[in-house]
Amino acid sequence: MRKMLLSLLGLSTAAAGLLIWAKRHDQTETAQIILNEVPWAAAGVGAAVTIGGLVGRAPLAWGFGALGTGLATIPLIQVRATQNALNTAMREGFGAGYLRALPPEALRRLTPPTVGIGRGIGTGLAATIRMTPDIAFAERETRALKLDVYHPNVPPAVGERYPVVLALHGGGWSKGDKREYFARHHRHLAAMGYVVVDAQYRFSQEARWAAQLDDVRAALRWLRQHADQYNLDPAQTVLLGRSAGGHLALQAAYRATGEHSDTAVRG
Repeated sequence: MRKMLLSLLGLSTAAAGLLIWAKRHDQTETAQIILNEVPWAAAGVGAAVTIGGLVGRAPLAWGFGALGTGLATIPLIQVRATQNALNTAMREGFGAGYLRALPPEALRRLTPPTVGIGRGIGTGLAATIRMTPDIAFAERETRALKLDVYHPNVPPAVGERYPVVLALHGGGWSKGDKREYFARHHRHLAAMGYVVVDAQYRFSQEARWAAQLDDVRAALRWLRQHADQYNLDPAQTVLLGRSAGGHLALQAAYRATGEHSDTAVRG
């Protein structure tokens, strides 16, 4: 019975690994997206099943477990190659010595310590930022739209005002909320000296397009209106989005023309 359970768990791990490794398919896309978010979990379970199968002399279990572990580890192995590709793109875009052109304090904040128990669990960032939640920035028929502000407790690295990151959550234009995906990332950016604003927008079942784009523009205008209050530099604003939020970020950035030119961003 134990061997059978281990074998079934190993088979499940192998299936998860295959979904992580395989190209996206319409029928399995949702599962693949979820699994690719946490490949380390599948790899960990696979490793445990492999060890259990070896100890329990269950060849199917350790065989499937090893296969699942190997496939689930592929995205983790690709991290370094991705980092190298990003570094190459930065050098090609900004020049080989672009890092040397940065002010020393800005460069120091770009390379914070990556080890330490406090930083590992998030408590190490608490003293370097403050977060103000649920600020209403637009009243709509369906609800009041709100945003969170993550503000540094350190002075600006360059100049007298802070650069701004406006973040937009994902969710297929029909679900999701601020603080749902990027909260830890926002705290990290704020600790480096950026003001991060995490904003809501209406879903497709609440209002038809381009209401969502109008909501993003409202958030950008709110930033300009409250620049002095939060010591922001509106001219140094960039958009960040995940999935549907990424689509909205691109739409807002590329369509900031004419009557909407007051919502222009740096990127």
